[in-house]
Amino acid sequence: MEIVLSDDQEFFRDTTRKFLGSECPIPKVRELRQFEAGFEPDYWRQGAELGWVSMLVPEELGGGSVSGDGPSDLALVAHAFGAHVAPGPLIPCNIVASTLARSGSEEQQSGLLQDLISGAQIATWAVEHGLNDDGARPHA
Repeated sequence: MEIVLSDDQEFFRDTTRKFLGSECPIPKVRELRQFEAGFEPDYWRQGAELGWVSMLVPEELGGGSVSGDGPSDLALVAHAFGAHVAPGPLIPCNIVASTLARSGSEEQQSGLLQDLISGAQIATWAVEHGLNDDGARPHA
């Protein structure tokens, strides 16, 4: 399958590649392994400014993507991440942002979601098995 990118997508892809190339050389990525987060917060905020966490969020909530096809644009960034062995919570933050955009409260959408989009916060998701419908642990 041949993928044809728009001019905007090519620019977005190239900008992301250049940024990752300058910010994530292999020796630096290896150095970051010793830190708990595995990446630098300023690097993540700069990536968020490029749109890394807004692609699956509607424009009316502060999101958007260069082509209007968020999953395709996210795939371009994910490919660049893989090619550069780039650190950071790209997929988890996008999943949480997308979920908050679809199902979050107004408070979550105006607070946490905006913090995710800006790179001020990171997030991941978790599923806890073994809970009853009311959220309590089953009793033996």
